[in-house]
Amino acid sequence: MATRVSVHSATNPRPGTAAVRVTKVQLTNDRGDRVAEARWLAEVDHSGIVRLQETTEDPFTIVTDHAGGTTLRTADVGPPEAAEILAQVADTLADLHDAGRAHGKLSLDHIILGSERPVLCSPDGNIDDPRADLQGLAWCVRDLGRKWGPSKHDGEPPEPWATLATRLASDPSMSARRAAQQFRRLASPEPAAPTQEDKGSWRGLLTVASIVAIAIGGLLLVPRPEPSEAADGARVTIDGQYFEVGQAGDEVVVLDHPCDAEGRVLVLSGSTVWRYGSVGNGVEAEVYATIPGATSLSVVEIMVAEDRDPDRPCEAAQAVGPAGASLLETWLPALESSES
Repeated sequence: MATRVSVHSATNPRPGTAAVRVTKVQLTNDRGDRVAEARWLAEVDHSGIVRLQETTEDPFTIVTDHAGGTTLRTADVGPPEAAEILAQVADTLADLHDAGRAHGKLSLDHIILGSERPVLCSPDGNIDDPRADLQGLAWCVRDLGRKWGPSKHDGEPPEPWATLATRLASDPSMSARRAAQQFRRLASPEPAAPTQEDKGSWRGLLTVASIVAIAIGGLLLVPRPEPSEAADGARVTIDGQYFEVGQAGDEVVVLDHPCDAEGRVLVLSGSTVWRYGSVGNGVEAEVYATIPGATSLSVVEIMVAEDRDPDRPCEAAQAVGPAGASLLETWLPALESSES
């Protein structure tokens, strides 16, 4: 092993600090940069990060508060509980990313289940790319999924966890804050249906030039010169141009070869799917369906008519949730809402 870790009682702990300490001693075959790890812990003050108490030399030793004896790997948790834990982890990561930092070595072993919230330990210290943490979240999801799947050896978590893991690893529009939203939807798979006030606020598909004239808020598909980490909504690419649409946590898909020419852009907000008839200035979104429990959107290739080229199927969207996937056949009349 690269380090020797031990737990011991603190000697004359200061008021407000833990009475138990964890000591990590660097061994000769350690390839990690423990100095960078210690420096990172010293500079980060967050309730979701283990607190550094001191370091000593010869051999280099890191001493931290003892946050708990159970990690997310050793804990016996089911999907809803794990989803809430990972949502809180994603909150911590989002705060780090806002400060220009990243954990860099996220795994189930480095998520300690503290008495009040999950606490992260053992950061890399030299990595500041948020994508490393999103990849780490994807690994965590897949590792947990092996415990819950029908076979512990199939290597894939059950849906919709598998879809979220894929998005965490590969979707450039994903962020830690959006991940937290997605995990909380998994923790509570029956989100409240949107109110009439909510519906009234999801309006125009506007260009930047229109935003000044129509400053009443709404579902804006806002052109951007390039992806922005500070974007409030989802970021998508349409015909080579970046757009921001919806709010943080919303799901958006853009169909390159849509089966329905008037359903190229779809947004999942809560349990409601919104459809845009086209991409352009002044286009309004319409409610297509309400699908309780839906947590994400994905794209599938299908055939919907005999006169289509069989070598080039068209694309449709499907809403995915704990109950499975629902194909959004937007070329058919809008579905009836399930709201009471």
